[in-house]
Amino acid sequence: MDRPLAIKSGQNHRRGHRSALEIVAFYGVLLTTLIVAVPNGTVNDRGRSTFVFVICIFAFIRFVENVWKGGFKLADPLLLTPAIGVVTLAVLQLFPEYLGSGFATEDPNETKRFIATFTALILAGEILLRYTTTRRRLLALIYVVLIVGVGSGLFGLLRQILPDGENFLTEYVIGPNAAYAQFVNRNHFGFLMEMTTGVLLGLLLRAGLSQSLKLLCWVTIGIIGVSTILANSRGAILSMVGLGLFAISFHFLAVRASENGSPLRRQRMPREKRLKALLLAVAACCIFAVASVLLIAFVGGDAVASRIESIQGEIKSTDDGKIRRSEIWQSTIELIKHHPVAGVGFGAYAVGITRFDKFPGDWPLEQAHNDYLEIVANGGIIAFLLTLFFFAVLFVRIRGQLNSPASRLRNASCFGAATGIVGVMLHSFVDYGLHVTINALIFVILVVISTARLSGFEEA
Repeated sequence: MDRPLAIKSGQNHRRGHRSALEIVAFYGVLLTTLIVAVPNGTVNDRGRSTFVFVICIFAFIRFVENVWKGGFKLADPLLLTPAIGVVTLAVLQLFPEYLGSGFATEDPNETKRFIATFTALILAGEILLRYTTTRRRLLALIYVVLIVGVGSGLFGLLRQILPDGENFLTEYVIGPNAAYAQFVNRNHFGFLMEMTTGVLLGLLLRAGLSQSLKLLCWVTIGIIGVSTILANSRGAILSMVGLGLFAISFHFLAVRASENGSPLRRQRMPREKRLKALLLAVAACCIFAVASVLLIAFVGGDAVASRIESIQGEIKSTDDGKIRRSEIWQSTIELIKHHPVAGVGFGAYAVGITRFDKFPGDWPLEQAHNDYLEIVANGGIIAFLLTLFFFAVLFVRIRGQLNSPASRLRNASCFGAATGIVGVMLHSFVDYGLHVTINALIFVILVVISTARLSGFEEA
Protein backbone atom coordinates (compact mmCIF):
# COMPACT_ATOMS: atom_id res chain seq x y z
CA MET A 1 0.00 0.00 0.00
CA ASP A 2 2.78 2.40 0.88
CA ARG A 3 4.94 1.74 -2.18
CA PRO A 4 2.51 3.09 -4.82
CA LEU A 5 2.08 6.20 -2.72
CA ALA A 6 5.86 6.62 -2.56
CA ILE A 7 6.16 6.19 -6.32
CA LYS A 8 3.40 8.72 -6.92
CA SER A 9 5.03 11.16 -4.55
CA GLY A 10 8.37 10.72 -6.30
CA GLN A 11 6.76 11.29 -9.70
CA ASN A 12 5.13 14.50 -8.50
CA HIS A 13 8.44 15.63 -7.03
CA ARG A 14 10.19 14.93 -10.34
CA ARG A 15 7.40 16.70 -12.26
CA GLY A 16 7.77 19.69 -9.93
CA HIS A 17 11.48 19.93 -10.67
CA ARG A 18 10.77 19.71 -14.38
CA SER A 19 8.19 22.48 -14.12
CA ALA A 20 10.65 24.65 -12.21
CA LEU A 21 13.30 24.19 -14.91
CA GLU A 22 10.76 25.16 -17.57
CA ILE A 23 9.83 28.31 -15.69
CA VAL A 24 13.45 29.33 -15.21
CA ALA A 25 14.35 28.78 -18.88
CA PHE A 26 11.24 30.33 -20.39
CA TYR A 27 10.84 33.38 -18.19
CA GLY A 28 14.60 33.79 -17.97
CA VAL A 29 14.75 34.39 -21.73
CA LEU A 30 11.89 36.90 -21.46
CA LEU A 31 13.59 38.74 -18.60
CA THR A 32 16.81 38.81 -20.62
CA THR A 33 14.87 40.39 -23.49
CA LEU A 34 13.69 43.20 -21.23
CA ILE A 35 17.24 43.86 -20.05
CA VAL A 36 18.77 43.66 -23.53
CA ALA A 37 16.42 46.44 -24.68
CA VAL A 38 17.95 49.05 -22.37
CA PRO A 39 21.62 49.75 -23.25
CA ASN A 40 21.28 50.98 -26.86
CA GLY A 41 19.47 47.73 -27.68
CA THR A 42 22.74 45.90 -26.86
CA VAL A 43 25.06 46.71 -29.75
CA ASN A 44 28.49 46.68 -28.12
CA ASP A 45 30.70 43.60 -27.85
CA ARG A 46 30.52 43.36 -24.07
CA GLY A 47 26.73 43.50 -24.05
CA ARG A 48 26.41 40.92 -26.80
CA SER A 49 28.89 38.61 -25.08
CA THR A 50 26.89 38.82 -21.87
CA PHE A 51 23.70 38.11 -23.81
CA VAL A 52 25.25 35.02 -25.42
CA PHE A 53 26.51 33.75 -22.07
CA VAL A 54 23.14 34.16 -20.34
CA ILE A 55 21.19 32.50 -23.16
CA CYS A 56 23.61 29.57 -23.12
CA ILE A 57 22.84 29.09 -19.43
CA PHE A 58 19.12 28.93 -20.13
CA ALA A 59 19.75 26.60 -23.07
CA PHE A 60 21.63 24.25 -20.73
CA ILE A 61 18.71 24.35 -18.30
CA ARG A 62 16.34 23.56 -21.16
CA PHE A 63 18.58 20.63 -22.18
CA VAL A 64 18.66 19.24 -18.65
CA GLU A 65 14.87 19.55 -18.40
CA ASN A 66 14.35 17.64 -21.62
CA VAL A 67 16.87 14.92 -20.69
CA TRP A 68 15.17 14.65 -17.31
CA LYS A 69 11.96 14.03 -19.23
CA GLY A 70 13.56 11.11 -21.02
CA GLY A 71 15.15 12.41 -24.21
CA PHE A 72 15.97 15.47 -26.26
CA LYS A 73 13.92 16.79 -29.15
CA LEU A 74 14.05 20.12 -30.97
CA ALA A 75 10.89 22.20 -30.73
CA ASP A 76 10.43 22.66 -34.50
CA PRO A 77 13.28 21.03 -36.49
CA LEU A 78 12.02 22.11 -39.91
CA LEU A 79 11.78 25.77 -38.93
CA LEU A 80 15.14 25.74 -37.16
CA THR A 81 17.01 23.82 -39.87
CA PRO A 82 17.78 26.82 -42.15
CA ALA A 83 19.00 28.86 -39.18
CA ILE A 84 21.26 26.01 -38.10
CA GLY A 85 22.41 25.76 -41.71
CA VAL A 86 23.49 29.41 -41.64
CA VAL A 87 25.57 28.80 -38.52
CA THR A 88 27.09 25.70 -40.13
CA LEU A 89 28.03 27.73 -43.21
CA ALA A 90 29.59 30.41 -41.02
CA VAL A 91 31.66 27.77 -39.20
CA LEU A 92 32.82 26.31 -42.52
CA GLN A 93 33.92 29.79 -43.57
CA LEU A 94 36.45 29.64 -40.72
CA PHE A 95 37.99 26.43 -42.12
CA PRO A 96 38.43 26.97 -45.87
CA GLU A 97 41.04 24.20 -46.08
CA TYR A 98 38.21 21.67 -46.07
CA LEU A 99 36.04 23.20 -48.80
CA GLY A 100 38.36 25.53 -50.71
CA SER A 101 39.34 29.18 -50.60
CA GLY A 102 35.95 30.21 -52.02
CA PHE A 103 34.44 29.51 -48.57
CA ALA A 104 36.99 31.55 -46.61
CA THR A 105 35.78 34.46 -44.52
CA GLU A 106 37.64 37.74 -44.96
CA ASP A 107 37.21 38.67 -41.30
CA PRO A 108 37.46 35.62 -39.01
CA ASN A 109 36.94 37.62 -35.81
CA GLU A 110 33.66 39.13 -36.98
CA THR A 111 32.50 35.76 -38.27
CA LYS A 112 33.14 34.25 -34.84
CA ARG A 113 31.10 37.07 -33.25
CA PHE A 114 28.30 36.40 -35.71
CA ILE A 115 28.34 32.67 -34.92
CA ALA A 116 28.09 33.33 -31.19
CA THR A 117 25.28 35.91 -31.44
CA PHE A 118 23.25 34.06 -34.08
CA THR A 119 23.55 30.79 -32.17
CA ALA A 120 22.27 32.53 -29.04
CA LEU A 121 19.27 33.82 -31.00
CA ILE A 122 18.54 30.31 -32.27
CA LEU A 123 18.78 28.92 -28.74
CA ALA A 124 16.45 31.64 -27.42
CA GLY A 125 13.94 30.88 -30.17
CA GLU A 126 14.11 27.13 -29.55
CA ILE A 127 13.54 27.59 -25.83
CA LEU A 128 10.51 29.81 -26.41
CA LEU A 129 9.11 27.45 -29.06
CA ARG A 130 9.56 24.50 -26.74
CA TYR A 131 7.73 26.06 -23.81
CA THR A 132 5.09 28.30 -25.44
CA THR A 133 2.32 25.73 -25.16
CA THR A 134 -0.34 27.54 -23.13
CA ARG A 135 -2.38 30.72 -23.24
CA ARG A 136 -0.52 32.22 -20.30
CA ARG A 137 2.88 31.82 -21.92
CA LEU A 138 1.61 33.16 -25.25
CA LEU A 139 0.36 36.22 -23.40
CA ALA A 140 3.76 36.54 -21.70
CA LEU A 141 5.43 36.79 -25.13
CA ILE A 142 2.92 39.41 -26.25
CA TYR A 143 3.41 41.43 -23.07
CA VAL A 144 7.20 41.44 -23.49
CA VAL A 145 6.91 42.74 -27.07
CA LEU A 146 4.50 45.48 -25.96
CA ILE A 147 6.54 46.46 -22.90
CA VAL A 148 9.74 46.80 -24.89
CA GLY A 149 8.12 48.47 -27.90
CA VAL A 150 5.73 50.84 -26.17
CA GLY A 151 8.32 51.66 -23.51
CA SER A 152 10.88 52.56 -26.17
CA GLY A 153 8.33 54.66 -28.05
CA LEU A 154 7.39 56.60 -24.92
CA PHE A 155 11.04 57.06 -24.03
CA GLY A 156 11.69 58.47 -27.49
CA LEU A 157 8.93 61.02 -26.96
CA LEU A 158 10.27 61.81 -23.49
CA ARG A 159 13.71 62.58 -24.87
CA GLN A 160 12.12 64.97 -27.35
CA ILE A 161 10.42 66.83 -24.50
CA LEU A 162 13.37 66.98 -22.09
CA PRO A 163 15.83 69.87 -22.49
CA ASP A 164 18.65 68.79 -24.81
CA GLY A 165 17.19 65.29 -24.80
CA GLU A 166 19.51 64.19 -21.97
CA ASN A 167 18.88 62.87 -18.47
CA PHE A 168 20.27 60.32 -16.06
CA LEU A 169 19.12 57.32 -18.12
CA THR A 170 20.65 58.45 -21.39
CA GLU A 171 23.90 59.40 -19.73
CA TYR A 172 24.56 56.48 -17.39
CA VAL A 173 22.23 53.57 -18.21
CA ILE A 174 21.37 53.64 -21.90
CA GLY A 175 24.47 55.44 -23.08
CA PRO A 176 25.26 58.97 -24.26
CA ASN A 177 25.37 58.01 -27.95
CA ALA A 178 21.65 57.30 -28.33
CA ALA A 179 20.27 59.18 -31.33
CA TYR A 180 16.59 58.42 -30.66
CA ALA A 181 15.07 56.69 -27.64
CA GLN A 182 17.79 54.23 -26.53
CA PHE A 183 19.01 53.48 -30.06
CA VAL A 184 22.23 54.77 -31.60
CA ASN A 185 20.56 54.75 -35.04
CA ARG A 186 17.04 56.13 -35.50
CA ASN A 187 16.42 53.60 -38.28
CA HIS A 188 16.97 50.77 -35.80
CA PHE A 189 14.29 52.31 -33.57
CA GLY A 190 11.85 52.05 -36.47
CA PHE A 191 12.24 48.27 -36.70
CA LEU A 192 11.11 47.85 -33.11
CA MET A 193 8.13 50.16 -33.66
CA GLU A 194 7.03 48.18 -36.72
CA MET A 195 7.07 44.88 -34.84
CA THR A 196 5.18 46.37 -31.90
CA THR A 197 2.59 48.01 -34.14
CA GLY A 198 2.00 44.72 -35.94
CA VAL A 199 1.14 42.96 -32.68
CA LEU A 200 -1.13 45.82 -31.62
CA LEU A 201 -2.98 45.79 -34.95
CA GLY A 202 -3.51 42.05 -34.68
CA LEU A 203 -5.06 42.41 -31.23
CA LEU A 204 -7.12 45.41 -32.30
CA LEU A 205 -8.56 43.86 -35.45
CA ARG A 206 -9.01 40.24 -34.45
CA ALA A 207 -8.91 39.67 -30.69
CA GLY A 208 -12.48 40.78 -29.97
CA LEU A 209 -11.36 43.30 -27.36
CA SER A 210 -13.71 45.41 -25.28
CA GLN A 211 -14.29 49.00 -26.37
CA SER A 212 -12.03 50.33 -23.62
CA LEU A 213 -9.16 48.05 -24.67
CA LYS A 214 -9.69 48.96 -28.33
CA LEU A 215 -9.43 52.64 -27.39
CA LEU A 216 -6.23 51.88 -25.46
CA CYS A 217 -4.80 50.08 -28.53
CA TRP A 218 -5.65 53.03 -30.77
CA VAL A 219 -4.01 55.48 -28.37
CA THR A 220 -0.92 53.27 -28.09
CA ILE A 221 -0.65 52.92 -31.87
CA GLY A 222 -0.98 56.70 -32.12
CA ILE A 223 1.84 57.22 -29.63
CA ILE A 224 4.07 54.78 -31.52
CA GLY A 225 3.18 56.45 -34.82
CA VAL A 226 4.04 59.92 -33.53
CA SER A 227 7.28 58.67 -32.01
CA THR A 228 8.24 57.01 -35.29
CA ILE A 229 7.54 60.18 -37.26
CA LEU A 230 9.61 62.26 -34.84
CA ALA A 231 12.47 59.80 -35.24
CA ASN A 232 12.49 61.01 -38.88
CA SER A 233 13.45 57.66 -40.40
CA ARG A 234 12.15 57.49 -43.95
CA GLY A 235 12.34 53.72 -44.10
CA ALA A 236 10.49 53.35 -40.79
CA ILE A 237 7.71 55.78 -41.74
CA LEU A 238 7.06 54.15 -45.12
CA SER A 239 7.29 50.64 -43.67
CA MET A 240 4.75 51.55 -40.98
CA VAL A 241 2.38 52.72 -43.71
CA GLY A 242 3.08 49.53 -45.65
CA LEU A 243 2.35 47.20 -42.74
CA GLY A 244 -0.81 49.16 -41.98
CA LEU A 245 -2.04 48.67 -45.54
CA PHE A 246 -1.16 44.97 -45.33
CA ALA A 247 -3.07 44.54 -42.06
CA ILE A 248 -6.17 46.32 -43.36
CA SER A 249 -6.18 44.43 -46.67
CA PHE A 250 -5.68 41.05 -45.01
CA HIS A 251 -8.33 41.82 -42.39
CA PHE A 252 -11.02 42.49 -44.96
CA LEU A 253 -10.04 40.06 -47.72
CA ALA A 254 -8.86 36.95 -45.86
CA VAL A 255 -11.34 34.31 -44.79
CA ARG A 256 -11.55 34.26 -41.02
CA ALA A 257 -12.55 31.74 -38.41
CA SER A 258 -16.04 31.90 -36.96
CA GLU A 259 -16.71 33.81 -33.79
CA ASN A 260 -16.45 30.66 -31.63
CA GLY A 261 -13.02 29.75 -32.95
CA SER A 262 -14.09 26.90 -35.25
CA PRO A 263 -11.87 25.92 -38.21
CA LEU A 264 -11.74 28.12 -41.27
CA ARG A 265 -13.89 26.85 -44.11
CA ARG A 266 -12.64 26.66 -47.66
CA GLN A 267 -16.08 27.45 -49.02
CA ARG A 268 -16.25 29.77 -51.99
CA MET A 269 -17.42 33.21 -50.94
CA PRO A 270 -20.41 34.53 -52.94
CA ARG A 271 -19.47 37.09 -55.57
CA GLU A 272 -21.45 39.84 -53.85
CA LYS A 273 -19.61 39.31 -50.57
CA ARG A 274 -16.24 39.19 -52.32
CA LEU A 275 -17.00 42.46 -54.10
CA LYS A 276 -18.18 44.05 -50.86
CA ALA A 277 -15.02 42.91 -49.04
CA LEU A 278 -12.84 44.27 -51.85
CA LEU A 279 -14.60 47.64 -51.80
CA LEU A 280 -14.32 47.85 -48.02
CA ALA A 281 -10.62 46.99 -48.20
CA VAL A 282 -9.96 49.62 -50.88
CA ALA A 283 -11.94 52.27 -48.99
CA ALA A 284 -10.22 51.48 -45.68
CA CYS A 285 -6.78 51.54 -47.31
CA CYS A 286 -7.50 54.90 -48.93
CA ILE A 287 -8.69 56.37 -45.64
CA PHE A 288 -5.65 54.99 -43.86
CA ALA A 289 -3.27 56.34 -46.52
CA VAL A 290 -4.82 59.84 -46.38
CA ALA A 291 -4.80 59.82 -42.56
CA SER A 292 -1.14 58.72 -42.58
CA VAL A 293 -0.13 61.54 -44.92
CA LEU A 294 -1.96 64.12 -42.78
CA LEU A 295 -0.43 62.75 -39.57
CA ILE A 296 3.07 62.72 -41.05
CA ALA A 297 2.68 66.27 -42.33
CA PHE A 298 1.19 67.55 -39.05
CA VAL A 299 3.63 65.86 -36.68
CA GLY A 300 6.78 65.83 -38.78
CA GLY A 301 6.46 69.16 -40.51
CA ASP A 302 9.02 70.35 -43.03
CA ALA A 303 11.84 68.24 -41.57
CA VAL A 304 10.11 64.93 -42.28
CA ALA A 305 8.64 66.15 -45.56
CA SER A 306 12.07 67.10 -46.89
CA ARG A 307 13.49 63.75 -45.78
CA ILE A 308 10.79 61.85 -47.62
CA GLU A 309 11.20 64.02 -50.70
CA SER A 310 14.90 63.11 -50.73
CA ILE A 311 14.08 59.42 -51.28
CA GLN A 312 14.26 59.92 -55.03
CA GLY A 313 17.85 61.08 -54.65
CA GLU A 314 18.76 57.83 -52.88
CA ILE A 315 18.12 55.82 -56.03
CA LYS A 316 19.82 58.23 -58.45
CA SER A 317 23.52 58.93 -58.84
CA THR A 318 24.51 62.57 -58.41
CA ASP A 319 27.71 64.59 -58.14
CA ASP A 320 27.01 66.26 -54.79
CA GLY A 321 29.53 64.05 -52.94
CA LYS A 322 26.93 62.22 -50.86
CA ILE A 323 26.85 58.43 -50.63
CA ARG A 324 23.59 57.06 -52.04
CA ARG A 325 21.96 53.76 -51.24
CA SER A 326 21.80 52.98 -54.95
CA GLU A 327 25.58 53.29 -55.16
CA ILE A 328 26.04 51.14 -52.07
CA TRP A 329 23.78 48.49 -53.59
CA GLN A 330 25.70 48.56 -56.87
CA SER A 331 28.97 48.06 -55.01
CA THR A 332 27.41 45.22 -53.03
CA ILE A 333 26.24 43.55 -56.23
CA GLU A 334 29.81 43.74 -57.56
CA LEU A 335 30.99 42.07 -54.37
CA ILE A 336 28.39 39.32 -54.79
CA LYS A 337 29.52 38.69 -58.37
CA HIS A 338 33.05 37.98 -57.11
CA HIS A 339 31.83 35.68 -54.29
CA PRO A 340 28.59 34.15 -55.59
CA VAL A 341 28.58 30.76 -53.85
CA ALA A 342 29.53 31.28 -50.20
CA GLY A 343 30.06 35.05 -49.90
CA VAL A 344 32.85 36.86 -48.09
CA GLY A 345 31.93 35.55 -44.66
CA PHE A 346 29.21 36.40 -42.17
CA GLY A 347 30.12 39.64 -40.44
CA ALA A 348 32.87 40.28 -42.98
CA TYR A 349 30.96 42.68 -45.25
CA ALA A 350 32.87 45.74 -44.01
CA VAL A 351 36.17 44.14 -45.02
CA GLY A 352 34.97 42.54 -48.22
CA ILE A 353 33.37 45.69 -49.63
CA THR A 354 36.58 47.76 -49.38
CA ARG A 355 37.74 46.53 -52.81
CA PHE A 356 34.53 47.84 -54.35
CA ASP A 357 34.10 50.97 -52.24
CA LYS A 358 34.62 53.83 -54.71
CA PHE A 359 33.16 56.58 -52.56
CA PRO A 360 35.18 59.66 -51.60
CA GLY A 361 35.77 60.66 -48.01
CA ASP A 362 36.69 58.86 -44.81
CA TRP A 363 33.34 57.19 -44.14
CA PRO A 364 33.81 53.42 -44.66
CA LEU A 365 30.97 51.14 -45.65
CA GLU A 366 30.03 48.70 -42.90
CA GLN A 367 26.56 47.57 -44.04
CA ALA A 368 24.81 47.20 -47.37
CA HIS A 369 21.70 49.11 -46.21
CA ASN A 370 19.72 46.20 -47.62
CA ASP A 371 19.67 43.04 -45.52
CA TYR A 372 18.76 40.85 -48.47
CA LEU A 373 21.80 41.94 -50.44
CA GLU A 374 23.99 41.68 -47.35
CA ILE A 375 22.85 38.11 -46.69
CA VAL A 376 23.93 37.12 -50.19
CA ALA A 377 27.17 39.11 -49.88
CA ASN A 378 28.00 37.37 -46.59
CA GLY A 379 26.85 33.85 -47.41
CA GLY A 380 26.36 33.71 -51.17
CA ILE A 381 23.70 31.67 -52.93
CA ILE A 382 23.80 29.12 -50.11
CA ALA A 383 22.69 31.70 -47.54
CA PHE A 384 20.06 33.04 -49.92
CA LEU A 385 18.53 29.58 -50.38
CA LEU A 386 18.59 28.93 -46.63
CA THR A 387 16.85 32.26 -45.99
CA LEU A 388 14.27 31.53 -48.68
CA PHE A 389 13.64 28.11 -47.14
CA PHE A 390 13.16 29.67 -43.69
CA PHE A 391 10.56 32.17 -44.90
CA ALA A 392 8.79 29.46 -46.92
CA VAL A 393 8.47 27.28 -43.81
CA LEU A 394 7.44 30.33 -41.76
CA PHE A 395 4.72 31.18 -44.30
CA VAL A 396 3.39 27.61 -44.20
CA ARG A 397 3.41 27.63 -40.39
CA ILE A 398 1.56 30.95 -40.21
CA ARG A 399 -0.97 29.85 -42.79
CA GLY A 400 -1.56 26.68 -40.83
CA GLN A 401 -2.10 28.61 -37.60
CA LEU A 402 -4.57 30.99 -39.23
CA ASN A 403 -6.47 28.07 -40.78
CA SER A 404 -6.65 25.93 -37.64
CA PRO A 405 -9.17 25.85 -34.78
CA ALA A 406 -8.07 28.45 -32.31
CA SER A 407 -9.27 31.04 -29.88
CA ARG A 408 -9.53 34.66 -30.93
CA LEU A 409 -6.34 35.40 -29.01
CA ARG A 410 -4.39 32.74 -30.91
CA ASN A 411 -5.66 33.94 -34.26
CA ALA A 412 -5.10 37.61 -33.41
CA SER A 413 -1.60 37.07 -32.04
CA CYS A 414 -0.54 35.06 -35.09
CA PHE A 415 -1.96 37.70 -37.43
CA GLY A 416 -0.31 40.51 -35.45
CA ALA A 417 3.08 38.79 -35.36
CA ALA A 418 2.88 38.13 -39.10
CA THR A 419 2.07 41.80 -39.69
CA GLY A 420 5.10 42.86 -37.65
CA ILE A 421 7.28 40.47 -39.64
CA VAL A 422 5.96 42.01 -42.88
CA GLY A 423 6.97 45.45 -41.57
CA VAL A 424 10.50 44.22 -40.88
CA MET A 425 10.73 42.61 -44.33
CA LEU A 426 9.72 45.89 -45.97
CA HIS A 427 12.14 48.00 -43.95
CA SER A 428 14.99 45.53 -44.53
CA PHE A 429 15.08 46.59 -48.18
CA VAL A 430 16.71 49.88 -47.15
CA ASP A 431 18.19 49.35 -43.67
CA TYR A 432 19.79 46.80 -41.37
CA GLY A 433 17.87 46.97 -38.08
CA LEU A 434 18.09 43.25 -37.34
CA HIS A 435 21.81 43.69 -36.66
CA VAL A 436 20.78 45.17 -33.30
CA THR A 437 20.38 42.48 -30.65
CA ILE A 438 17.04 43.63 -29.23
CA ASN A 439 15.45 43.91 -32.67
CA ALA A 440 16.68 40.45 -33.64
CA LEU A 441 15.40 39.04 -30.34
CA ILE A 442 11.96 40.64 -30.72
CA PHE A 443 11.85 39.31 -34.30
CA VAL A 444 12.54 35.83 -32.91
CA ILE A 445 9.69 36.29 -30.44
CA LEU A 446 7.34 37.27 -33.29
CA VAL A 447 8.33 34.10 -35.12
CA VAL A 448 7.52 32.10 -31.98
CA ILE A 449 4.18 33.88 -31.47
CA SER A 450 3.16 33.16 -35.05
CA THR A 451 4.24 29.50 -35.09
CA ALA A 452 4.00 28.11 -31.54
CA ARG A 453 1.70 25.12 -31.20
CA LEU A 454 -0.47 25.47 -28.14
CA SER A 455 -1.55 22.25 -26.49
CA GLY A 456 -4.50 23.97 -24.92
CA PHE A 457 -5.59 27.18 -23.29
CA GLU A 458 -5.27 26.11 -19.70
CA GLU A 459 -3.34 28.38 -17.37
CA ALA A 460 0.29 27.24 -16.93
